Amino acid sequence: MPSIKKIFFMYGVNGAGFLFALALIPIVTLSFGVEGYGAYSVYVILSSFLVFLDSTISRVFVAELLSDKWSECNVPKCIEGAYICIFLCLLLLLPFLVYLFGMVFPVVISSRDLTVVVLLAVFLEYIFSLPISYLQVLNVANKKHECYSIVQFFSNFSRFLFVAFGAAFLGDIFYVFVLIIVRKAIDIAFCFRYSRGVYKLGVPSFNVVFFRTSFSSFRPLVATVSLQVLLTEMFSIYLNKVYGTEIFGRYRLIYDLVNKIWFISTLYPVFVFPRLCELWREKTAGVKKLVEIYSPVVLISAYFYSFFCLTVFLLLSVLIYSKYLDVSLYYVFGVVFGVSVSAHNKLLFEFAQATGGAVKLFRATFVIVVFSGLLLYFFRGVWLVGFVWVASQFTLMLVLEWLIAKQLNVIFVVGINRYLLFSLLAALYVMVYFIHVFFYFSLIIICLTVILLLIIRQLRVVKYANLFKF
Repeated sequence: MPSIKKIFFMYGVNGAGFLFALALIPIVTLSFGVEGYGAYSVYVILSSFLVFLDSTISRVFVAELLSDKWSECNVPKCIEGAYICIFLCLLLLLPFLVYLFGMVFPVVISSRDLTVVVLLAVFLEYIFSLPISYLQVLNVANKKHECYSIVQFFSNFSRFLFVAFGAAFLGDIFYVFVLIIVRKAIDIAFCFRYSRGVYKLGVPSFNVVFFRTSFSSFRPLVATVSLQVLLTEMFSIYLNKVYGTEIFGRYRLIYDLVNKIWFISTLYPVFVFPRLCELWREKTAGVKKLVEIYSPVVLISAYFYSFFCLTVFLLLSVLIYSKYLDVSLYYVFGVVFGVSVSAHNKLLFEFAQATGGAVKLFRATFVIVVFSGLLLYFFRGVWLVGFVWVASQFTLMLVLEWLIAKQLNVIFVVGINRYLLFSLLAALYVMVYFIHVFFYFSLIIICLTVILLLIIRQLRVVKYANLFKF
């Protein structure tokens, strides 16, 4: 069980990795312009999708390592065999994947088609990262959280170093994507050296029963994660297709700056999900602990992301009204609010997965994705992106809360605590069009103060250490 000191270390290292990603935004934009950043954003979008996908598969393998049902086989070697099969399958499917995603995300800069090189960078980077994914599964299962974090930090740092070097000295974004692939050799070498304590030499095991059981476990999870990624990235697809690379690049600048708040949720699968799975398997006693944990943790999450959302509202309002940022206030605020609720939903998603609600969550997410897609298809306007962001993520939050309440057999009540808080943010989002800027700033500052007091009160009621007992 990770201590508070270990958690702070992990978040510190992880936060540094997100600062590297943040620093690349101005570097790439200044070197290659908004269109060049649009091309780089396609790489970021698809890489993020594969990272989420890999994280979901890793969760299943961690759960199998912690389970006692495979006592008769060598589970680490079975997982190694599974990763070898995934590696070979993806390598064979590479031409098809490049062709398929090339139709969805065409990358054209000044009449120069870079689609193939961008997609090769995305998929080859992921394929070559599979040995690292395997070692990271072993690190998490063996509670080597510091090792996990340092390997992640090194990977983020090497990406920053190679992309920044390519942007500063090579003058062509084509070579940046080549460097992204080349750097994986260094990442793999570092990971094997730093994780040598968890890896045991031996022949990989290709256990068909293990493969079939694992696949049936992560199939609904992978499908749900894919839909959730689509729910956040459909706006990029929409803007790229309808308005072109430049408008898409401007949107990604705002979105990529704001979504760095997600760095908090990237470690949920490391020390939250395994513990939730353990409690869920304990049946009656474990479910009782889950019920006790759920409300205070989710409430703190709602307070924190609401505070972040209002802070960014305030900063962007100043920039937009002072003409330093030439974008629609309504559109930007919608993206900020949607990203903040999405960050909160990531914690709920861990509870929903751990308590066995993946299939129901897939169906609900599918309906939300289809409805959001229809809105974007039948209506036009950049402002619509902000509105659909808010509507889709708010609906997903309510669905997640309902599913978790049903799985934990507790009463689902709308309108109390976090629901009221997010409803207040939604009201502020709508009011931006109808009241004077002075009163709007005053309302935001008042709400910020109230939420800060609520956070302090909640941390006094629930001891800080108790929030991380899971």
